[in-house]
Amino acid sequence: MNSGNKPRSSLDKMRYWALLGLHLIPVAVAAQGIADIRFVTPRDFGYTIGDTFIHEMHLTLNEPITLDTTTLPDNGRLNRWLEISGTKVEVRAADQSASYRIIVEYQVFNAPQELTSVTVPQLEFMTMGGPNRIPVFLPEWTFSIGPITDLHARQTLQLQEDRPPQTIPVTGRRIRLVIWALLLGGLLIYLAYRRFLLPRLKRNRYPFSSALRELRDLHRQRSDPENYRRGLKTFHAAMNATAGQVVFAGNLDNFLLANSRYGELEPELRGLYARSQDVFFNDAGETETDSAWQQLVDICRRCREFERSVA
Repeated sequence: MNSGNKPRSSLDKMRYWALLGLHLIPVAVAAQGIADIRFVTPRDFGYTIGDTFIHEMHLTLNEPITLDTTTLPDNGRLNRWLEISGTKVEVRAADQSASYRIIVEYQVFNAPQELTSVTVPQLEFMTMGGPNRIPVFLPEWTFSIGPITDLHARQTLQLQEDRPPQTIPVTGRRIRLVIWALLLGGLLIYLAYRRFLLPRLKRNRYPFSSALRELRDLHRQRSDPENYRRGLKTFHAAMNATAGQVVFAGNLDNFLLANSRYGELEPELRGLYARSQDVFFNDAGETETDSAWQQLVDICRRCREFERSVA
């Protein structure tokens, strides 16, 4: 029986109040559990394909009633025009109550040929925690969506050419790249110079320095009887490199005149050249002695000091 019609008999009156009581029981329960409910809707016009909007419900529930979040809608298509793209719930607890902000985001999924009214269907959420589960409804809402372009205009619409890509200024970047490349190239050249060329130049510029290193290495290998002969050859090679020609005992005076800084070593040099004469040409034996090695190393060390003093 419709509650809006007046009962015609006592039996009908009894049925009327019974039905009315059954309808009022959930209402009373809802009145006790739901403290406040409000809805926030966006504008209802000006939408087209791809646009999004949100529909909100602000719900306050008295304890022990809480919102059953499992009843929130899932993302997906609703109808030809809409889909749910996201649902979010914000909860703020208070004394003996909790406030919920339920946000449902929709997206327009299709484009009509002309201005069209679309209805967002009603959503139903449920509560829990009380003797009965109370339904809460986010009511349906109607808005309008329109086409991107007018149907008649699209028939004569001329497509424009693609816009050329916007050029990016690269002059500054190119200059920085060139500068960094030059700096890196210069650094590599400097490292190559220090690693490979400089030792060779030093060897040519400071022959007695290289000779002294070789003499020390030979001196540590004294088990070989030929080491002293090799040491003499190493020293004479440094003398020749310094003079720019082969220096013998006969032209030692010319070397000393051209390289006056070695004049302090004239007696030692003449003695060393005389000993070389015996070793290489007179087959002198017992050449490898500690005193002979020490004299050779000392003379070479002092020659190195003289060549570095004028470097």
